[in-house]
Amino acid sequence: MLDFLKKLLGLGRNTKFVRNYLSDTNLRTAIYNAFIVIAMETWMIIRFIVQTAIPKKLTFAQSFPSVKNYIILLVTGIVMFIFALVYHFGSKKRRTLGTLLIIAFAVICVYFGMITSLSDLTSGRELTCYITMMMFTATLLIWKPYISLFILICSFYIFGYLGNLAVAEATVGKYESLVSAGVDSSVIITALGKKADIIYQESVNALADKRAYFFRWLSEPCMQKGDIINLLFFYITLAMLSTSIYMQRLTEAKKDEGLEQTYKELHKKSITNAVTGIYNMTHFSEEAQKLLTAEGTDPQKKAFLFINIVNFSNYNEKYGFEKGNELLKTCAGLVRGCFYDDLYAKSSDDHFVVLTDEDKAESRLEALKTKVESIEKTVKLGIKAGGYIPKDATIDPRGALDNARYACNSIRKRKALYFQLYDERMEEELKRKKYIINNLEEAIANGYIKPYYQPVVWAKDYRLCGVEALARWIDPNLGFLSPAAFIPVLEEYKEIHKLDSAIMKAVCRDIREHLDKGFPVVPVSINFSRLDFELTDIVGEFEGYVREYNVPKEYLHIEITESALTEQAGILRDNINIVKEHGYPVWLDDFGSAYSSLNSLKEYSFDVMKIDMAFLRNFDTNPKAKPIIENVIRLAKDVNMETLTEGVETEAQAVFLKEAGCGRLQGFYFGKPMPVEELDESIRSGKYTVSIKEDSK
Repeated sequence: MLDFLKKLLGLGRNTKFVRNYLSDTNLRTAIYNAFIVIAMETWMIIRFIVQTAIPKKLTFAQSFPSVKNYIILLVTGIVMFIFALVYHFGSKKRRTLGTLLIIAFAVICVYFGMITSLSDLTSGRELTCYITMMMFTATLLIWKPYISLFILICSFYIFGYLGNLAVAEATVGKYESLVSAGVDSSVIITALGKKADIIYQESVNALADKRAYFFRWLSEPCMQKGDIINLLFFYITLAMLSTSIYMQRLTEAKKDEGLEQTYKELHKKSITNAVTGIYNMTHFSEEAQKLLTAEGTDPQKKAFLFINIVNFSNYNEKYGFEKGNELLKTCAGLVRGCFYDDLYAKSSDDHFVVLTDEDKAESRLEALKTKVESIEKTVKLGIKAGGYIPKDATIDPRGALDNARYACNSIRKRKALYFQLYDERMEEELKRKKYIINNLEEAIANGYIKPYYQPVVWAKDYRLCGVEALARWIDPNLGFLSPAAFIPVLEEYKEIHKLDSAIMKAVCRDIREHLDKGFPVVPVSINFSRLDFELTDIVGEFEGYVREYNVPKEYLHIEITESALTEQAGILRDNINIVKEHGYPVWLDDFGSAYSSLNSLKEYSFDVMKIDMAFLRNFDTNPKAKPIIENVIRLAKDVNMETLTEGVETEAQAVFLKEAGCGRLQGFYFGKPMPVEELDESIRSGKYTVSIKEDSK
């Protein structure tokens, strides 16, 4: 019950939003109130001038006492009207001043209503002016209920007191004038009522001690009891209305506050990263563009930074996902602390971006590096950062960050460096990368990318037993692009599956054409990237091409690079099994190219081991080379794998591999990768003798 009364009376503390909402509503209402007051008082002044001042030829000094209250209220209304308009349609400032003006406006309105209506009361007219002004104050200008009640109670008591005194003065004056004129008592009774003497005496008492009468006028009223009761009911009605309107406005304010809070939360989510709470990339890009184009900003004195948390993945793996998120929050806090007056944001994964002053970049990065390294000693955390200094304000922030990222990646494997600025050499490299990515699909569609076929021969007799399909890009602008120039780029940007798919289709088409024309056909081995299995249904696409061109499966072999087996092992194993289930032999490519895990021979089922050319390096000078190769070949046979050695460049290497028991050979000694037309011509000319099976002679 107590809580309900507190709520009803408005004794609780409103939020700042609600207080401002109610103040703004009052200021909007004041526009209409002030306009009405201005219109009314202007009309009253004009009426006085036309009806009284002009006919009686009164001067301004003579007229002023009669219109001063009108003028005061008119000036107050004009000030209130102008301020409320400026506030509502202009800047929402000086709300406190507006509240003070409303209080002053309300006080003057009530005062004017009282003074005007006191005259009306003694003249027997309605209290219209006072009622109007009280309605302005109590029901249009909304206060908290307890304030409204206080205003109404005070107004009721003061106006009742002043009204009674006014009636008393009028009664005494009329009684005394009648008595002094010798008017008969019956006439006085007729003029003042049956209890004329009592009314007179009460009025005399009231006027004799006005201060004491202030506290007892309700028990000894000079006004009619009915007038007092009507006035009381009028105040009660105003109190109920003002409380009801306040509650309605309070409900509206809280509803708007809820909507405002929801908007703020949604806006915050739209511009911040959910994990770290700092800005996201969308907001960063927008603010960076504004900052670069702001007046007085020199873009060439700014630096975009791309920051990578080193060993974050190891930390995440060791401590788990939740701890990893906590680390990101910690790092975000460190970025905020080191770049406190700069623009910063959370990028993807474990990356952060910053726009700072170029001359502060390195020192602040050094501070960040020190703090990140101190977080965890077991997992050696650190940072790698790249920077880019924009040439002008037209730079797209995302493009600038691409450059900074590129600079960061360029030192990924250089332990001694943690920061690298983007330079002209990197710019040329990045342009080439972007050209490759942007023109890949066009190159595939126009036939700039096609398979070249490198011969594979039997070690026993050097007869052609197959070919490997290798992608070559002959660009109309850049000329011949080696695989080393575009394959790593396509893998980095996760576009390699498009290339591999195009080579598969071209190989199937070439085989179909050879079969249709009756040309000799040998099996073709096709390279599958590890990323192919992640980025698309590469097996499904391959099967689609095989069906489309009706290619016998014995003419197709699949090569998987050994280094791919160290990542996504489960996914890769499942896909290799699917390939084998479809009837395609699977070869282990580049065995020994970097490091060899004998565990891969145990965990995976391959048909052929391709021994990398690295084993043949320094073949003639390194005494360890031959026994290692011999043992690798023997190991392959022990696990039921055939062998193929690539990179054969001399007769001596070929003879040794034949004697060591290697089944197939590939390398420049037997032929470089060549277009299908050149391969066909070499077969027709007798340079190569086709023998698909090893025992064919």
